[in-house]
Amino acid sequence: MSGNYRNTQSEDEQAAAGVWIKAERSACEACCAGWPEEKVVRHRALGVGPTEPKVKTANLTTWPERKKLYPAIIQRLEAIAGPDRQLDIDICYVMGWVKEPGTPEKAAELGLPYLTGNLAEVAEITQKSLQGWKIEIDQEPCDARIIEPEGDEEDDDDMSVAAWRCSDGRLHMEKPPANAAIALTLAAMRLQADSFPSKRGKAEPKHSGAIGYRGRIKLRCLMTFAPTGT
Repeated sequence: MSGNYRNTQSEDEQAAAGVWIKAERSACEACCAGWPEEKVVRHRALGVGPTEPKVKTANLTTWPERKKLYPAIIQRLEAIAGPDRQLDIDICYVMGWVKEPGTPEKAAELGLPYLTGNLAEVAEITQKSLQGWKIEIDQEPCDARIIEPEGDEEDDDDMSVAAWRCSDGRLHMEKPPANAAIALTLAAMRLQADSFPSKRGKAEPKHSGAIGYRGRIKLRCLMTFAPTGT
């Protein structure tokens, strides 16, 4: 059993994006006129856009600790056998949605989302965070895919991601996620991790392929993966 979720941009948003893309292309052509083909800059000539992932800027003070915890959270999502309220609040802390680590009781007090148990909640958060991206859910076995919308034909950074089975058949782990909510949360966190710069300025190890500078910038612009009100 599978399901699709889709949330598209408004016509005004699409028009604005189109204007920006055309302006960027014009800037590239003007700056690189007469240059050898291999030296031509095709993207980011305008140099505008966030330079840091939103998961970092959500709370700069706690970011160093949260970044260290991020890989362990993904590993726990891969191994967990079912809904876990402690893991829910741990994810919320790592994502910067809450200021400090907490307990399951604190999660209930704050009304935090059930990231490991409620697919509808996770899908709503992901849709709002990634306008226009397609979400695919499989139930048996459980898996989730977040698929980048078609864009500039010159942009070869495919940032689509899966929780368990990649598009090329590779598996992230031996067994699929325990339920669909865990699968989608896991896919979203894999995608978010691709926006992290490493110490050398490159992306951290990724779900698949190589995502370049343009790809990371797009993720930093789009990937908030946060519930309303945080």
